[in-house]
Amino acid sequence: GAAARRGWWCHRHPRHDDQLDDPAAPDDASPPPTADRDTEETPPAPLLLLHAALCGRVDRPSRFGVAELLLYNWRLLPPLGGDEPAEGEGEGEGGAEGEGDRPSLRRMRRVVPCQRFVCFEEEDWFVRLHVTLAGEAGRLVEAARHCVGACDTNEQVRALQSLEGALETLVRVHYVAGIGQAPGADAPKVTPALLMGRMHRFLPPSPPELGLASEAEARAVRVYCASGIDQPMVLHLLGVHRGGHAIGRFREWQASADLPTPHRAFLADVRCCTPMRERVEAAVGGERLAVQELARLELAHNSCIDMALRLFTRRYELVRALLGVDALATSWQHERGLIQEARLRLLVERREMEGPRRGLPTRAHAYKREPTERGR
Repeated sequence: GAAARRGWWCHRHPRHDDQLDDPAAPDDASPPPTADRDTEETPPAPLLLLHAALCGRVDRPSRFGVAELLLYNWRLLPPLGGDEPAEGEGEGEGGAEGEGDRPSLRRMRRVVPCQRFVCFEEEDWFVRLHVTLAGEAGRLVEAARHCVGACDTNEQVRALQSLEGALETLVRVHYVAGIGQAPGADAPKVTPALLMGRMHRFLPPSPPELGLASEAEARAVRVYCASGIDQPMVLHLLGVHRGGHAIGRFREWQASADLPTPHRAFLADVRCCTPMRERVEAAVGGERLAVQELARLELAHNSCIDMALRLFTRRYELVRALLGVDALATSWQHERGLIQEARLRLLVERREMEGPRRGLPTRAHAYKREPTERGR
């Protein structure tokens, strides 16, 4: 506990980096630290070896990052007697019968960390938010599987609608945590800005190859991307370009090196499939769809884009609450623009293709009448 509070996971002593990778490796440079020679940078040798062994068992790198703080550090308290379904929950698949023992929006207040590092209520709040997001992400995974297997128009529309519903649940988790709530709405009585002033010392430094401007920016992107594979999965399904901004660079590094192995494997499988946007556009180019089908697909896809933008906006608001209003401002503008560009304009594109064949204008604005033509 004392070594954890000193933050040794993110400040490894260079003499003992080899021990982190191989607990049995000899240290020729210096003997292992002892209790009376322990430093701020180096943990006691027995604790170091136990940590390396544990990382090997769960297939994790020998460092202490967001995944360890969240995915492996929570438990559910016993029922409190007053648990009631959150608004819109408690029925059907999302109700008590379908939840099992996983954390969910309905059980959000029962989630607590197993080990506390800064002993603030804000720490419990942060863990509670992200563990609940991870629990509710199961619906997003099912929706992604539905999207991957959707072939005809009806299946694609239903898959996109299920994806929108799963995204909306994640948005509501943020609302319950007080992120993006309307003024005057009930929210946890926490001060998020207090948390990162203490928590940052437990996080590893950013990989230098990412080219982040500062450690402050590294903390901001870690918070923004702390929900895991949901972001890259949704962006791929909706055909959003990855981009080279700070958020995008960190998200790609996290998806390839920092997430748990099963999560990375599932994301790789999803990315092997053609995005929904490209499949819909291919169907439009092949002229296989009627106008009504085009309208349904366009509405379903653009509704997902709008809901995804709401979710990502909540992530940005969380970053600002923790790290200040200027955090990630430029990168967020780039991120939001990429998401908005993924909206479909199927009916306009169909009109553009059909126009030349019928001798009609080929630009959408040309279909609007000039003031002198009104009434004809």
